[in-house]
Amino acid sequence: MTSAAALLRLAAVGLVRAPARTFVRVVTLAVAVALLAAMLLFIGHSLRTMTGGAVRSVPLDWQGPVGSYPAAVRVSRGVAAQHGVLAAEPVATAGFSGLEHAAPSVGTIRSGAGSILAVQPSYAQRIHTFRFLRGGLKPGQVVLDQQLAATLQAQPGDTIPMMPTRVAKPVTLCA
Repeated sequence: MTSAAALLRLAAVGLVRAPARTFVRVVTLAVAVALLAAMLLFIGHSLRTMTGGAVRSVPLDWQGPVGSYPAAVRVSRGVAAQHGVLAAEPVATAGFSGLEHAAPSVGTIRSGAGSILAVQPSYAQRIHTFRFLRGGLKPGQVVLDQQLAATLQAQPGDTIPMMPTRVAKPVTLCA
């Protein structure tokens, strides 16, 4: 006799000897399975709606590494074509070994290594992640974040030498 047949025989014997108890057991198991299924459906639906609502209300600045500007343009066009994407812009990042600024009141101030984000002037119009305290995004100029501007004591219009590497000649930037 197989185990399935033995289980069916045991169930039949239980049903014949105590039909009420067997019925209560079957109903209890069915209710437990239904409650577990309802909880799983509720949790899955809640996670989808909560995550969707949170992401929908917050702009996301997602950056993907590519090897060239044409590749960045290609990726941004592909991302922009996806459902739910409001804007996609090609940007570039590059590291630098330091910045310096000749502040009139204290002399030359140097910062450590960091990175620069290069965006097109249309970036700020389409992707609203920048908040300018002073100045704005202009072609050929740089915008310093609040902490770096305070460290360097730089103002809009100041020139700031940037050292791309420790051995390269400085590149002059206009804030």
